[in-house]
Amino acid sequence: QALKISENEIRSMGRPAAGVTGIKFKADDRLADMEVFEKNGTLLVVTENGFGKRTPLDEYPRKGRATGGVMTIDQKHLDLTGEIVAARVVQDEDEISLISSAGIMLRLKVKAINTSGRSTRGFRVMDLGKGDQVASVARNVSMPLESNGNGNGASSEQTE
Repeated sequence: QALKISENEIRSMGRPAAGVTGIKFKADDRLADMEVFEKNGTLLVVTENGFGKRTPLDEYPRKGRATGGVMTIDQKHLDLTGEIVAARVVQDEDEISLISSAGIMLRLKVKAINTSGRSTRGFRVMDLGKGDQVASVARNVSMPLESNGNGNGASSEQTE
């Protein structure tokens, strides 16, 4: 499940406060991830068995706080896909790095991951050996290079 709420629905509290309910869980549910939406982004979801997909953020309707949210992966195929291990808001020009529990790392362009609807199971994005699972997913943001550097980790203005 995924829940899209406005940050204005979460009021500021002091440090000793217990907080407020964000999403309502069913008995065996757990929080896999939390992200901030970005303009023109897609939600990348990756499962423990190496399946992934991107879904346009506008497919997620805004719901109220403390609701169950909406489906974000086909629940009927969890035996094949495994549970969600990561959810990242990504842009088309980004790359992601996936690391398996066996220490295998894969880096791939976000564009290589198909876009599909919320209630689909996704596509295989990482081949895993027997007993191996996706352990971590990181977003590698594409940033323009600055050309005013001097090659020593500082700009020419800082070294003069």
